Amino acid sequence: MFSYILNYLISVEPLGFFLFFTSLYLWIPSLLQTIFNNNEKQLSFSSKIEWTNRIVATISSITSFTLSCYCIYNKESWVINEMTSTCALSDFILKFISFYFLFDALHLIVYYKQLFDWAIIIHHLVIGILSYVFIGLYYRKTHLTLLYFLLFEITNPFIHMRWFLTDLKLQNHRLYSINGFLMAFCFIFIRDIYVPIKVVKIYINGYNELNSIANTIIFFCFPAITILNIYWTYLVIKGIVKHLVRSRTTKTPTQINKNLNKIKS
Repeated sequence: MFSYILNYLISVEPLGFFLFFTSLYLWIPSLLQTIFNNNEKQLSFSSKIEWTNRIVATISSITSFTLSCYCIYNKESWVINEMTSTCALSDFILKFISFYFLFDALHLIVYYKQLFDWAIIIHHLVIGILSYVFIGLYYRKTHLTLLYFLLFEITNPFIHMRWFLTDLKLQNHRLYSINGFLMAFCFIFIRDIYVPIKVVKIYINGYNELNSIANTIIFFCFPAITILNIYWTYLVIKGIVKHLVRSRTTKTPTQINKNLNKIKS
């Protein structure tokens, strides 16, 4: 596996990923500073780091999700065996997300005071390497399954949008509520229902085509991710309920004035 990684890193393709992610991490902070200055708002160093990290994560999630949807939608053109079939695009997608995990982990380590999170580090460097790099790229199996897992990425933009709106003090804006409902829907439908059903079906029909190491990794990762998804869904729904209760019980001065004007008229 190490020889595979070394041979790949000295090829031309990784240079494109390196330049892409490096340019994002260098360009976005300057753009954020310009936007905030034009709107006469202050952006602290910590906030700039956090905003940059979440914007890059959002770009990566949208890219991975879109390409995975395209690849899955056209699976009839490349999937002969659901457990072993691969194609150039599925290979590219797994390399793209693997490079993102690597860059994001390095970003978290470099700016550990602002961003460091052991759970994310473990997710990126352990689960990411075990699944996408070892099984997907080195062992060249379960590409279709891994693409289904990448559909989880659609929930991340909503998670980051919630943070953006909170940081901008827009919790009472209608967009905050809409974003919350869309996030909950994607969590329930994609993470808790659709993807688990598809993955279980593929695995039951083809687990005997994997070696013991790959089966062990899948047997460990899939239940862990499923449990986490259910827990995160619970937190999302709990947050939405709290927001709705707070919105109904708390009225802004503007709302109160409107109500008083209605009474006077």
